[in-house]
Amino acid sequence: DRHAVRTVGAVSDITDEREREEALRLKDAAIHASLNGIAIASLAGSLEYVNPAFLRLWGLSHPREAIGRAVLDFWEQPDDARAVQDALASGESWQGELTAQRADGSTFLVALAASSVRDAHGNRERIMASFVDITDRRIAQESLRQSEERFRALIENGLDLVLTLD
Repeated sequence: DRHAVRTVGAVSDITDEREREEALRLKDAAIHASLNGIAIASLAGSLEYVNPAFLRLWGLSHPREAIGRAVLDFWEQPDDARAVQDALASGESWQGELTAQRADGSTFLVALAASSVRDAHGNRERIMASFVDITDRRIAQESLRQSEERFRALIENGLDLVLTLD
């Protein structure tokens, strides 16, 4: 029959693809919303991604001020940061404290946790780091330590009797 209509079609189940896309979207949104500064760098040490919290910590207004720059540019003592890179090259992760330097030259203390990001074959392909400003906490700890020292000196050197009653 020359007037017959033929329909050809294909059906694909895209459920898995949509679930993967949603999982990636969720991870991206979580990193973007994190209160911790987060950065991803190439193995050569060039920044490829920074989240808004990273920008706030370092006093930057736009990612383009960080992307492409060497990670060593963001530290008061670049050799300390280089030691972190070296540790990551030989292991999986590094945790500690470093003094960071803002765009305006001021410094702040950060707790840093860095790790290697691996591909599906287990090869290192990026470095990811998370940063928390601990300057205020460190100042409070130092103030408390000094106060305790003064109190201890008063107690140890005082001629008067000191009682604590409850």
